[in-house]
Amino acid sequence: MAVEKSALRIASIYALFGAAWIFLSDSALEALVSDPRTLTRISIYKGWAYVLVTAVLVYGLVHQAMRRRAAIQADLHESEARFRAIFDGVNDTIFVHDANTGDILEVNARMTEMYGYPRDDLPQLTAADFSVNTPPYSVNEIREWVQRAQRGEAPIFEWVGKHRDGHLFWIEIAMRHLRIAGRDCILVLARDIDERKRAEAEIRNLNDTLERRVADRTADLERANQEMRTFSYSISHDLRAPLRAINGYVHLLLDSDNEQLSAEGRDHGSRIMRNVTRMAQLIEDMLEYSRLSRAEVHSAEVGMAEMAEDALSEMAEDYPNTRVTLGALPPAIGDETMLKQVLVNLIGNALKYSSKTDGAEVHVGARHEGDDTIYFVRDNGVGFDMAYADRLFGVFQRMHSEAEFPGTGVGLAIAKSIIERHGGRIWAEAAPGAGATFQFTLGPHSRPERLAN
Repeated sequence: MAVEKSALRIASIYALFGAAWIFLSDSALEALVSDPRTLTRISIYKGWAYVLVTAVLVYGLVHQAMRRRAAIQADLHESEARFRAIFDGVNDTIFVHDANTGDILEVNARMTEMYGYPRDDLPQLTAADFSVNTPPYSVNEIREWVQRAQRGEAPIFEWVGKHRDGHLFWIEIAMRHLRIAGRDCILVLARDIDERKRAEAEIRNLNDTLERRVADRTADLERANQEMRTFSYSISHDLRAPLRAINGYVHLLLDSDNEQLSAEGRDHGSRIMRNVTRMAQLIEDMLEYSRLSRAEVHSAEVGMAEMAEDALSEMAEDYPNTRVTLGALPPAIGDETMLKQVLVNLIGNALKYSSKTDGAEVHVGARHEGDDTIYFVRDNGVGFDMAYADRLFGVFQRMHSEAEFPGTGVGLAIAKSIIERHGGRIWAEAAPGAGATFQFTLGPHSRPERLAN
Protein backbone atom coordinates (compact mmCIF):
# COMPACT_ATOMS: atom_id res chain seq x y z
CA MET A 1 0.00 0.00 0.00
CA ALA A 2 2.83 2.42 0.81
CA VAL A 3 4.55 1.60 -2.51
CA GLU A 4 1.36 2.32 -4.46
CA LYS A 5 0.99 5.69 -2.73
CA SER A 6 4.59 6.64 -3.54
CA ALA A 7 4.17 5.70 -7.21
CA LEU A 8 0.92 7.63 -7.49
CA ARG A 9 2.55 10.67 -5.88
CA ILE A 10 5.47 10.60 -8.36
CA ALA A 11 3.12 10.21 -11.35
CA SER A 12 0.92 13.06 -10.17
CA ILE A 13 3.87 15.42 -9.71
CA TYR A 14 5.23 14.48 -13.16
CA ALA A 15 1.86 15.08 -14.86
CA LEU A 16 1.30 18.44 -13.16
CA PHE A 17 4.82 19.63 -13.96
CA GLY A 18 4.50 18.55 -17.61
CA ALA A 19 1.14 20.23 -18.10
CA ALA A 20 2.30 23.44 -16.49
CA TRP A 21 5.53 23.47 -18.53
CA ILE A 22 3.78 22.94 -21.87
CA PHE A 23 1.00 25.43 -21.24
CA LEU A 24 3.13 28.23 -19.83
CA SER A 25 6.07 27.86 -22.22
CA ASP A 26 3.91 27.67 -25.36
CA SER A 27 1.91 30.72 -24.32
CA ALA A 28 5.06 32.71 -23.62
CA LEU A 29 6.69 31.73 -26.95
CA GLU A 30 3.65 32.65 -29.02
CA ALA A 31 3.59 36.07 -27.38
CA LEU A 32 7.30 36.79 -27.74
CA VAL A 33 8.36 35.09 -31.07
CA SER A 34 6.67 35.75 -34.38
CA ASP A 35 9.15 34.03 -36.74
CA PRO A 36 8.02 30.44 -37.38
CA ARG A 37 11.54 29.09 -37.93
CA THR A 38 12.77 30.69 -34.71
CA LEU A 39 9.70 29.44 -32.90
CA THR A 40 10.39 25.88 -34.12
CA ARG A 41 14.04 26.03 -33.04
CA ILE A 42 13.13 27.38 -29.61
CA SER A 43 10.42 24.70 -29.22
CA ILE A 44 13.07 22.01 -29.83
CA TYR A 45 15.29 23.55 -27.18
CA LYS A 46 12.29 23.75 -24.87
CA GLY A 47 11.59 20.03 -25.40
CA TRP A 48 15.13 19.05 -24.49
CA ALA A 49 14.99 21.32 -21.45
CA TYR A 50 11.75 19.65 -20.42
CA VAL A 51 13.33 16.21 -20.76
CA LEU A 52 16.37 17.29 -18.74
CA VAL A 53 14.35 18.92 -15.97
CA THR A 54 11.89 16.05 -15.71
CA ALA A 55 14.78 13.57 -15.65
CA VAL A 56 16.34 15.45 -12.75
CA LEU A 57 13.00 15.65 -10.97
CA VAL A 58 12.23 11.96 -11.50
CA TYR A 59 15.71 11.05 -10.32
CA GLY A 60 15.21 13.03 -7.11
CA LEU A 61 11.82 11.51 -6.44
CA VAL A 62 12.94 7.95 -7.20
CA HIS A 63 16.08 8.41 -5.15
CA GLN A 64 14.02 9.63 -2.19
CA ALA A 65 11.60 6.72 -2.56
CA MET A 66 14.42 4.17 -2.74
CA ARG A 67 16.11 5.65 0.34
CA ARG A 68 12.82 5.44 2.20
CA ARG A 69 12.32 1.87 1.03
CA ALA A 70 15.83 0.95 2.13
CA ALA A 71 15.16 2.45 5.58
CA ILE A 72 11.89 0.52 5.84
CA GLN A 73 13.64 -2.69 4.83
CA ALA A 74 16.40 -2.06 7.40
CA ASP A 75 13.79 -1.48 10.10
CA LEU A 76 12.00 -4.62 8.96
CA HIS A 77 15.19 -6.68 9.12
CA GLU A 78 15.98 -5.29 12.57
CA SER A 79 12.45 -6.00 13.78
CA GLU A 80 12.61 -9.51 12.36
CA ALA A 81 15.97 -10.09 14.04
CA ARG A 82 14.56 -8.94 17.39
CA PHE A 83 11.50 -11.13 16.91
CA ARG A 84 13.66 -14.14 16.01
CA ALA A 85 15.93 -13.57 19.01
CA ILE A 86 12.92 -13.43 21.32
CA PHE A 87 11.14 -16.29 19.53
CA ASP A 88 14.16 -18.59 19.77
CA GLY A 89 15.21 -17.34 23.22
CA VAL A 90 11.97 -18.34 24.96
CA ASN A 91 12.45 -21.28 27.31
CA ASP A 92 9.19 -22.88 26.16
CA THR A 93 8.69 -24.64 22.85
CA ILE A 94 6.55 -22.57 20.43
CA PHE A 95 4.60 -24.08 17.53
CA VAL A 96 2.59 -22.14 14.96
CA HIS A 97 0.00 -24.40 13.29
CA ASP A 98 -2.32 -23.78 10.39
CA ALA A 99 -5.73 -23.84 12.08
CA ASN A 100 -7.41 -25.51 9.10
CA THR A 101 -4.88 -28.09 7.91
CA GLY A 102 -2.94 -28.66 11.15
CA ASP A 103 0.37 -28.17 9.32
CA ILE A 104 3.27 -26.86 11.40
CA LEU A 105 4.26 -23.49 9.96
CA GLU A 106 6.99 -22.44 12.37
CA VAL A 107 8.78 -23.56 15.54
CA ASN A 108 11.44 -22.00 17.73
CA ALA A 109 14.88 -23.31 18.67
CA ARG A 110 13.64 -24.79 21.95
CA MET A 111 11.71 -27.40 19.94
CA THR A 112 14.90 -29.14 18.86
CA GLU A 113 16.06 -29.31 22.49
CA MET A 114 12.75 -30.56 23.89
CA TYR A 115 11.78 -33.02 21.14
CA GLY A 116 15.08 -33.77 19.40
CA TYR A 117 13.90 -33.00 15.83
CA PRO A 118 15.94 -30.68 13.56
CA ARG A 119 14.08 -27.83 11.91
CA ASP A 120 14.74 -29.34 8.49
CA ASP A 121 12.27 -32.11 9.38
CA LEU A 122 9.51 -29.53 9.97
CA PRO A 123 7.56 -30.10 6.69
CA GLN A 124 7.20 -33.83 7.44
CA LEU A 125 6.15 -33.46 11.12
CA THR A 126 2.61 -33.54 12.50
CA ALA A 127 1.10 -33.28 16.01
CA ALA A 128 1.20 -37.08 16.26
CA ASP A 129 5.01 -37.01 16.12
CA PHE A 130 5.13 -34.99 19.35
CA SER A 131 2.52 -36.92 21.31
CA VAL A 132 2.23 -40.44 22.71
CA ASN A 133 -0.92 -40.64 20.53
CA THR A 134 -2.83 -42.96 22.84
CA PRO A 135 -6.00 -41.92 24.73
CA PRO A 136 -6.35 -39.61 26.49
CA TYR A 137 -3.23 -38.12 24.87
CA SER A 138 -4.03 -38.72 21.20
CA VAL A 139 -4.39 -36.53 18.12
CA ASN A 140 -8.19 -36.62 18.42
CA GLU A 141 -8.00 -34.98 21.84
CA ILE A 142 -5.61 -32.39 20.41
CA ARG A 143 -8.17 -31.53 17.73
CA GLU A 144 -10.76 -30.90 20.43
CA TRP A 145 -8.41 -28.48 22.20
CA VAL A 146 -7.70 -26.75 18.84
CA GLN A 147 -11.44 -26.30 18.26
CA ARG A 148 -11.78 -24.70 21.68
CA ALA A 149 -8.94 -22.31 20.81
CA GLN A 150 -10.64 -21.46 17.50
CA ARG A 151 -13.78 -20.53 19.43
CA GLY A 152 -11.79 -17.87 21.28
CA GLU A 153 -10.84 -19.85 24.38
CA ALA A 154 -7.27 -20.03 25.69
CA PRO A 155 -7.01 -23.62 26.99
CA ILE A 156 -4.16 -24.71 29.26
CA PHE A 157 -3.73 -28.41 29.98
CA GLU A 158 -1.18 -31.10 30.79
CA TRP A 159 -0.04 -33.57 28.18
CA VAL A 160 2.37 -36.46 27.64
CA GLY A 161 4.95 -35.51 25.02
CA LYS A 162 7.15 -37.90 23.03
CA HIS A 163 10.81 -37.29 22.23
CA ARG A 164 12.32 -38.28 18.92
CA ASP A 165 14.13 -41.17 20.67
CA GLY A 166 10.80 -42.45 22.02
CA HIS A 167 10.99 -41.48 25.70
CA LEU A 168 7.94 -39.78 27.17
CA PHE A 169 7.76 -36.70 29.36
CA TRP A 170 5.13 -34.41 30.86
CA ILE A 171 4.43 -31.02 29.30
CA GLU A 172 2.01 -28.17 29.95
CA ILE A 173 0.35 -26.78 26.81
CA ALA A 174 -1.25 -23.38 26.26
CA MET A 175 -3.14 -22.59 23.04
CA ARG A 176 -4.37 -19.35 21.47
CA HIS A 177 -6.00 -18.51 18.12
CA LEU A 178 -4.16 -15.94 15.96
CA ARG A 179 -4.59 -14.48 12.52
CA ILE A 180 -1.26 -14.04 10.73
CA ALA A 181 -1.14 -12.45 7.24
CA GLY A 182 -4.80 -13.31 6.69
CA ARG A 183 -4.27 -16.91 7.75
CA ASP A 184 -5.96 -18.60 10.74
CA CYS A 185 -3.27 -20.00 13.00
CA ILE A 186 -3.00 -21.71 16.40
CA LEU A 187 -0.15 -20.61 18.64
CA VAL A 188 0.95 -23.48 20.91
CA LEU A 189 3.32 -23.08 23.87
CA ALA A 190 4.69 -26.29 25.38
CA ARG A 191 6.51 -26.22 28.73
CA ASP A 192 8.48 -29.17 30.12
CA ILE A 193 6.99 -30.03 33.55
CA ASP A 194 8.44 -33.51 33.84
CA GLU A 195 10.57 -32.60 36.86
CA ARG A 196 7.60 -30.95 38.56
CA LYS A 197 5.42 -34.00 37.95
CA ARG A 198 8.10 -36.27 39.41
CA ALA A 199 8.30 -34.01 42.46
CA GLU A 200 4.50 -34.10 42.81
CA ALA A 201 4.53 -37.89 42.55
CA GLU A 202 7.25 -38.06 45.18
CA ILE A 203 5.25 -35.77 47.46
CA ARG A 204 2.17 -37.96 46.97
CA ASN A 205 4.21 -41.04 47.79
CA LEU A 206 5.61 -39.33 50.89
CA ASN A 207 2.09 -38.28 51.92
CA ASP A 208 0.81 -41.82 51.39
CA THR A 209 3.73 -43.16 53.43
CA LEU A 210 3.11 -40.57 56.12
CA GLU A 211 -0.61 -41.40 56.21
CA ARG A 212 0.23 -45.10 56.55
CA ARG A 213 2.66 -44.31 59.33
CA VAL A 214 0.10 -42.12 61.07
CA ALA A 215 -2.46 -44.90 60.73
CA ASP A 216 0.05 -47.41 62.13
CA ARG A 217 0.97 -45.09 65.00
CA THR A 218 -2.72 -44.46 65.68
CA ALA A 219 -3.35 -48.18 65.77
CA ASP A 220 -0.34 -48.64 68.06
CA LEU A 221 -1.63 -45.86 70.30
CA GLU A 222 -5.08 -47.39 70.38
CA ARG A 223 -3.57 -50.76 71.32
CA ALA A 224 -1.48 -49.06 74.01
CA ASN A 225 -4.56 -47.29 75.34
CA GLN A 226 -6.47 -50.56 75.36
CA GLU A 227 -3.61 -52.21 77.20
CA MET A 228 -3.58 -49.31 79.65
CA ARG A 229 -7.34 -49.66 80.19
CA THR A 230 -6.90 -53.39 80.76
CA PHE A 231 -4.00 -52.70 83.12
CA SER A 232 -6.04 -50.12 85.02
CA TYR A 233 -8.96 -52.53 85.29
CA SER A 234 -6.59 -55.20 86.55
CA ILE A 235 -5.15 -52.83 89.19
CA SER A 236 -8.61 -51.66 90.20
CA HIS A 237 -10.08 -55.13 90.68
CA ASP A 238 -7.24 -57.63 91.09
CA LEU A 239 -5.19 -55.59 93.59
CA ARG A 240 -7.91 -53.91 95.58
CA ALA A 241 -9.60 -57.17 96.57
CA PRO A 242 -6.47 -58.71 98.22
CA LEU A 243 -5.76 -55.43 99.99
CA ARG A 244 -9.27 -55.26 101.34
CA ALA A 245 -8.93 -58.87 102.50
CA ILE A 246 -5.59 -58.19 104.23
CA ASN A 247 -6.95 -55.08 105.88
CA GLY A 248 -10.09 -56.93 107.01
CA TYR A 249 -8.27 -59.89 108.46
CA VAL A 250 -5.73 -57.73 110.30
CA HIS A 251 -8.52 -55.58 111.67
CA LEU A 252 -10.41 -58.70 112.76
CA LEU A 253 -7.26 -60.11 114.37
CA LEU A 254 -6.61 -56.93 116.32
CA ASP A 255 -10.22 -56.70 117.48
CA SER A 256 -10.77 -60.36 118.43
CA ASP A 257 -7.35 -61.41 119.69
CA ASN A 258 -6.09 -58.07 120.94
CA GLU A 259 -5.55 -59.28 124.52
CA GLN A 260 -3.65 -62.36 123.36
CA LEU A 261 -1.26 -60.35 121.17
CA SER A 262 1.87 -58.86 122.53
CA ALA A 263 2.59 -55.18 122.20
CA GLU A 264 4.96 -55.96 119.37
CA GLY A 265 2.27 -58.02 117.60
CA ARG A 266 -0.27 -55.22 117.90
CA ASP A 267 2.34 -52.78 116.53
CA HIS A 268 2.98 -55.09 113.57
CA GLY A 269 -0.76 -55.28 112.92
CA SER A 270 -1.06 -51.49 112.98
CA ARG A 271 1.86 -51.16 110.59
CA ILE A 272 0.22 -53.64 108.22
CA MET A 273 -3.02 -51.66 108.24
CA ARG A 274 -1.22 -48.37 107.63
CA ASN A 275 0.72 -49.80 104.70
CA VAL A 276 -2.41 -51.38 103.26
CA THR A 277 -4.09 -47.97 103.46
CA ARG A 278 -1.07 -46.35 101.81
CA MET A 279 -1.06 -49.03 99.10
CA ALA A 280 -4.76 -48.45 98.44
CA GLN A 281 -4.13 -44.71 98.13
CA LEU A 282 -1.22 -45.38 95.80
CA ILE A 283 -3.48 -47.50 93.58
CA GLU A 284 -6.06 -44.69 93.54
CA ASP A 285 -3.39 -42.18 92.51
CA MET A 286 -2.08 -44.47 89.78
CA LEU A 287 -5.58 -44.95 88.41
CA GLU A 288 -6.18 -41.20 88.50
CA TYR A 289 -2.90 -40.53 86.66
CA SER A 290 -3.79 -43.13 84.03
CA ARG A 291 -7.32 -41.75 83.62
CA LEU A 292 -6.11 -38.20 83.11
CA SER A 293 -3.85 -39.27 80.24
CA ARG A 294 -6.91 -40.52 78.33
CA ALA A 295 -9.66 -38.18 79.50
CA GLU A 296 -10.96 -35.62 76.99
CA VAL A 297 -10.41 -31.97 77.86
CA HIS A 298 -13.73 -30.07 77.94
CA SER A 299 -12.87 -26.38 77.69
CA ALA A 300 -15.08 -23.71 79.21
CA GLU A 301 -14.63 -20.56 81.26
CA VAL A 302 -13.46 -21.53 84.75
CA GLY A 303 -13.56 -19.33 87.82
CA MET A 304 -10.11 -19.98 89.26
CA ALA A 305 -10.76 -17.80 92.34
CA GLU A 306 -13.91 -19.71 93.30
CA MET A 307 -12.20 -23.08 92.84
CA ALA A 308 -9.19 -22.03 94.93
CA GLU A 309 -11.47 -20.72 97.68
CA ASP A 310 -13.39 -24.02 97.77
CA ALA A 311 -10.16 -26.03 97.93
CA LEU A 312 -8.80 -23.89 100.75
CA SER A 313 -12.00 -24.10 102.77
CA GLU A 314 -12.04 -27.90 102.43
CA MET A 315 -8.42 -28.41 103.51
CA ALA A 316 -7.72 -25.51 105.86
CA GLU A 317 -9.65 -27.17 108.69
CA ASP A 318 -6.95 -29.86 108.89
CA TYR A 319 -4.28 -27.16 109.30
CA PRO A 320 -5.73 -24.67 111.83
CA ASN A 321 -2.33 -23.14 112.63
CA THR A 322 -1.58 -22.17 109.00
CA ARG A 323 -2.41 -18.65 107.83
CA VAL A 324 -4.02 -18.90 104.40
CA THR A 325 -4.47 -15.91 102.02
CA LEU A 326 -6.02 -15.72 98.57
CA GLY A 327 -5.09 -13.08 96.01
CA ALA A 328 -6.87 -12.07 92.82
CA LEU A 329 -7.15 -15.02 90.41
CA PRO A 330 -8.42 -14.18 86.91
CA PRO A 331 -10.68 -16.73 85.19
CA ALA A 332 -9.27 -19.12 82.60
CA ILE A 333 -10.38 -21.38 79.78
CA GLY A 334 -9.95 -25.07 80.51
CA ASP A 335 -11.45 -28.25 81.94
CA GLU A 336 -12.99 -27.34 85.30
CA THR A 337 -12.57 -30.78 86.89
CA MET A 338 -8.94 -31.09 85.84
CA LEU A 339 -7.96 -27.57 86.88
CA LYS A 340 -9.61 -28.05 90.27
CA GLN A 341 -7.45 -31.17 90.71
CA VAL A 342 -4.36 -29.05 90.02
CA LEU A 343 -5.30 -26.47 92.64
CA VAL A 344 -6.20 -29.16 95.20
CA ASN A 345 -2.86 -30.93 94.68
CA LEU A 346 -0.74 -27.77 94.84
CA ILE A 347 -2.60 -26.23 97.81
CA GLY A 348 -2.57 -29.57 99.61
CA ASN A 349 1.18 -29.86 99.14
CA ALA A 350 1.72 -26.30 100.39
CA LEU A 351 -0.38 -26.93 103.53
CA LYS A 352 1.33 -30.25 104.19
CA TYR A 353 4.94 -29.14 103.77
CA SER A 354 4.45 -25.95 105.81
CA SER A 355 2.51 -27.62 108.63
CA LYS A 356 5.61 -28.14 110.81
CA THR A 357 6.80 -24.54 110.43
CA ASP A 358 6.16 -21.94 113.11
CA GLY A 359 3.98 -19.20 111.68
CA ALA A 360 3.07 -21.31 108.65
CA GLU A 361 1.68 -19.33 105.71
CA VAL A 362 0.22 -20.30 102.33
CA HIS A 363 -0.67 -17.76 99.64
CA VAL A 364 -2.51 -18.45 96.38
CA GLY A 365 -2.33 -15.75 93.72
CA ALA A 366 -1.60 -14.79 90.09
CA ARG A 367 0.42 -12.28 88.10
CA HIS A 368 0.74 -11.22 84.47
CA GLU A 369 3.87 -11.44 82.32
CA GLY A 370 3.21 -10.19 78.80
CA ASP A 371 0.27 -12.14 77.43
CA ASP A 372 0.65 -14.92 80.03
CA THR A 373 -1.25 -15.27 83.29
CA ILE A 374 0.88 -17.10 85.85
CA TYR A 375 -0.96 -18.75 88.74
CA PHE A 376 1.09 -19.68 91.83
CA VAL A 377 0.87 -21.29 95.27
CA ARG A 378 3.52 -20.13 97.76
CA ASP A 379 4.37 -21.51 101.21
CA ASN A 380 7.08 -20.92 103.82
CA GLY A 381 7.57 -24.60 104.61
CA VAL A 382 10.53 -26.97 104.42
CA GLY A 383 11.25 -26.29 100.76
CA PHE A 384 13.75 -28.43 98.81
CA ASP A 385 17.07 -28.29 97.00
CA MET A 386 16.66 -26.99 93.41
CA ALA A 387 19.39 -29.39 92.31
CA TYR A 388 16.72 -32.09 92.39
CA ALA A 389 13.97 -30.01 90.74
CA ASP A 390 14.07 -32.10 87.55
CA ARG A 391 12.80 -35.10 89.55
CA LEU A 392 10.01 -33.14 91.19
CA PHE A 393 7.20 -33.87 88.72
CA GLY A 394 8.04 -37.53 88.08
CA VAL A 395 5.76 -40.34 89.22
CA PHE A 396 6.64 -41.63 92.71
CA GLN A 397 9.37 -38.99 93.10
CA ARG A 398 9.56 -37.54 96.62
CA MET A 399 11.85 -34.96 98.22
CA HIS A 400 11.01 -36.03 101.77
CA SER A 401 10.48 -39.38 103.44
CA GLU A 402 7.12 -40.95 104.22
CA ALA A 403 7.89 -40.62 107.93
CA GLU A 404 8.28 -36.84 107.61
CA PHE A 405 5.35 -36.14 105.31
CA PRO A 406 2.88 -38.81 104.14
CA GLY A 407 2.02 -39.13 100.47
CA THR A 408 2.46 -41.28 97.36
CA GLY A 409 4.55 -38.94 95.15
CA VAL A 410 1.95 -38.88 92.35
CA GLY A 411 0.18 -35.56 93.02
CA LEU A 412 2.68 -33.30 91.23
CA ALA A 413 2.90 -35.73 88.29
CA ILE A 414 -0.89 -35.50 87.94
CA ALA A 415 -0.74 -31.68 88.06
CA LYS A 416 1.99 -31.62 85.38
CA SER A 417 -0.01 -33.94 83.11
CA ILE A 418 -3.11 -31.72 83.37
CA ILE A 419 -1.19 -28.48 82.77
CA GLU A 420 0.58 -29.88 79.71
CA ARG A 421 -2.72 -31.12 78.26
CA HIS A 422 -3.92 -27.53 78.48
CA GLY A 423 -0.87 -26.35 76.51
CA GLY A 424 0.81 -24.77 79.53
CA ARG A 425 3.81 -25.47 81.74
CA ILE A 426 4.48 -25.86 85.45
CA TRP A 427 7.65 -25.20 87.46
CA ALA A 428 8.82 -24.58 91.00
CA GLU A 429 11.24 -22.31 92.86
CA ALA A 430 12.43 -23.29 96.34
CA ALA A 431 15.27 -23.45 98.83
CA PRO A 432 15.77 -25.77 101.82
CA GLY A 433 14.02 -24.32 104.88
CA ALA A 434 12.76 -21.30 102.91
CA GLY A 435 9.54 -22.67 101.44
CA ALA A 436 8.52 -23.28 97.83
CA THR A 437 6.51 -21.57 95.12
CA PHE A 438 4.76 -23.67 92.45
CA GLN A 439 3.75 -21.74 89.32
CA PHE A 440 1.88 -22.66 86.15
CA THR A 441 0.45 -21.19 82.96
CA LEU A 442 -2.33 -22.63 80.81
CA GLY A 443 -1.11 -21.83 77.29
CA PRO A 444 -2.16 -19.20 74.72
CA HIS A 445 -5.80 -20.40 74.47
CA SER A 446 -6.52 -20.20 78.19
CA ARG A 447 -7.57 -16.52 78.33
CA PRO A 448 -11.34 -15.98 78.47
CA GLU A 449 -11.34 -13.52 75.54
CA ARG A 450 -10.23 -16.40 73.30
CA LEU A 451 -13.51 -18.25 73.98
CA ALA A 452 -15.46 -15.88 71.73
CA ASN A 453 -12.96 -16.37 68.92
